This record gives sequence, C-alpha cells and structure tokens, in this order.
Amino acid sequence: MHVRNLRKEDENLVKKLVTNVLAEFGWKPSSKYDPDFYDLFGFYRVGKSKFFVMENRNKIIGSVGIEDKGRGQAELRKFFLYKIYRGKGLGEKLIDHALSYSRRNRFRSIHILTDSKLVVAISLYQKKGFEIIKKHSNGDIELILNLQT
Repeated sequence: MHVRNLRKEDENLVKKLVTNVLAEFGWKPSSKYDPDFYDLFGFYRVGKSKFFVMENRNKIIGSVGIEDKGRGQAELRKFFLYKIYRGKGLGEKLIDHALSYSRRNRFRSIHILTDSKLVVAISLYQKKGFEIIKKHSNGDIELILNLQT
C-alpha cells in the first residue's frame, strides 16, 4: 500500500470510490457538499491544494484531499477508503500523509465538515488531535486541528 499524488487519469476511479462509499450511507455526490467531485484534478491544483490516493497493487483503494482555503487555512476533504480495507490502519496512514503535507506547507489549521454518522472517521480525527468545534442541527459536525503547536 502506498500513497501518491492524484493523476488526471485517476479521476474516474476516484469518482467511483467516492460514489461507492457515499452509497454505503445512502448518500450521493452533491454540488453543495462535493464541489470538488466534478473536477478533482482541477480543484486540487489551486494554491497549495493537493489530492492523494492510496494504491494496492495498482488499484486505487482510498483518497484524501487538502483544500487550500487561503490565509494558512486548509480543509480536509474526500477521505474515503473502500470498506474491505477499513480497520487495518490504512485510513490512519492516509490522514498522516495529509497532515504531513499540511505541516510541510505551513498550513496553520485544518478544518473538517463531516456527518455525525461517520463515527469511526470522527474518532480517528480526534485521535489525530482534531477538536469538535460545532455540531449542527442537520447532523453535520465541524472539527479543527491547530498545526501551530
């Protein structure tokens, strides 16, 4: 298993990953929550934004994106892993890769907007130092990690 930068030719395989994982929870990509979904390669070429994929034997099995929001702020996006690969520490490896990239690129903080149903992911975020800063009435949760410590 290794993590590498997104390539243009990966886009359809990543969209398949995202669509399949969202479907597990009864969701599908939406322009409101997934503006990056429709042009992953272009979206993550702005500023210091970066998108990573995890491969197993040349097959994309996971993803994570860091969106440069400006002024040292980043948002962690599209953290997905096919179900059969979960529970093996691979999600943590993806998050660690994204956090390492963020620190090297001197982001001051990373924000996450996620759904409260994603309890395993939220637990991992908290293990990595993210703190819940807001719980929305629609079930969304916002977390933040300060990287200036």
